[in-house]
Amino acid sequence: MKWQGTREKCKPRVWELAAIVVYPCGVKWAITLFEPHKTSGTDGISPILLQKGLVTLLGSLSKVFKASIALIHVLQAWRFTKVVSMPKHGKNGHIKDKYFRPISLTSFLLNILERLVGEFLKNGQLLECSMAASQYTFWAGRFSETALHHFVSKLVVQQETKEMQLAAFFILRRLWIAPL
Repeated sequence: MKWQGTREKCKPRVWELAAIVVYPCGVKWAITLFEPHKTSGTDGISPILLQKGLVTLLGSLSKVFKASIALIHVLQAWRFTKVVSMPKHGKNGHIKDKYFRPISLTSFLLNILERLVGEFLKNGQLLECSMAASQYTFWAGRFSETALHHFVSKLVVQQETKEMQLAAFFILRRLWIAPL
């Protein structure tokens, strides 16, 4: 195994934190939140497989998730996404692109780890420290539209006061603006 002997090289504090974030009951909770018959990601693992084999897999999955956090490493198989087009609800003519919506199918194992980390942040770290005014993630009532509005407002103020502006935009053409 690639990680053999690596634990001793890492600081014990990192493994302690990984054990706080990932614990068997939390892994079980995250797995049971998924609908059993959701489509699997690129790794071919669907939630029903994890749910039916939970007793057998729980210990191994917990170890893999802890190692992923402690070693700050996302497994190669979890990094791929399959994008599929789903017809929009209520649209009868499935001829044009605008009648479909893209969905990303990622590994459910990565989704489980993401839920565990998110739950740790929401119920642990973020409760202990105050959030910055520019924080939009994990803050109830603050959305990406709010972040965009906040950013554009600052640009407008800078333009009105004739201050220098530098901005970089990464726009996904199909998601943010209509096709040209």
